[in-house]
Amino acid sequence: MHEIPTDLVNREHFRLPTSFSELTAESLTRMHEHGGHPPSFDVAWQGYAAGQLYGVFSWVNTYLEMQPLKTIYTLLSRHLDAMADLETLDLLV
Repeated sequence: MHEIPTDLVNREHFRLPTSFSELTAESLTRMHEHGGHPPSFDVAWQGYAAGQLYGVFSWVNTYLEMQPLKTIYTLLSRHLDAMADLETLDLLV
């Protein structure tokens, strides 16, 4: 059985990240603190940006029997917006 880390139980010190870049940096720091070997921030951020392609391909290939068209369009739009914001297509060149 795994023990719950006390820093997760003590909510008075808990603060949510305010951006995806802050969340990424915090995740990499925690990974290092717990003995992991995190990639650099730039490598992790590139992976996050590139991962938006997976979301686009997933929603483009979703059958209408699986999800309503409105859901498909909404989530596809979010991934496409993220790709534009993160300049994902520039990673392919």
